[in-house]
Amino acid sequence: MTNNTMRIIPDFVEEGVKAFGFSFVDRSKWDKGEWDREPYDKIIWKDPNTGYDCMLHRNRMGAWCGYVGVSQSHRLFGVEYQDFYNLDSDEYLANFNVHGGITFTDSSRDVDENGKGVGWFYACKHVWWFGFDCVHLGDCGPSEPWEERWDSRYWSQSSVVDEVMSLAKQLVEGTYR
Repeated sequence: MTNNTMRIIPDFVEEGVKAFGFSFVDRSKWDKGEWDREPYDKIIWKDPNTGYDCMLHRNRMGAWCGYVGVSQSHRLFGVEYQDFYNLDSDEYLANFNVHGGITFTDSSRDVDENGKGVGWFYACKHVWWFGFDCVHLGDCGPSEPWEERWDSRYWSQSSVVDEVMSLAKQLVEGTYR
């Protein structure tokens, strides 16, 4: 599906939780794989347990990236992920238990009319996103040639949703130290 439209996904992570799905990636050069059962390239929902905005977004290799957005009242709002480790005190300000660690922090970015971009139309600029990606050593994306991914793991939509929900829980409970 690459018709560049937003679709409502009912009962996404649990009954009654609505998500918005976007399709914008050209998959014509991808081999067949489990990603064929994942019709969307970006999915946004509000976590029912924390109230945080959550998002999955495919990167240029087709691999998933996961994001959780917090408001200005969160103690880590505006803190860049490079600053999570304090060299002066040799302590972590935040050490998240999420695949590959946090690799992105920023406010909402420009989102085009197809939904592509970090953030979404309805998220104001007062949301700070914490993100991670699934293209570390041993990971793969569907756009990679088979010979480069034969011994790698593809992080499926459902496994990345689990990681995002875990990250949201860590952010709300402060259990990221």
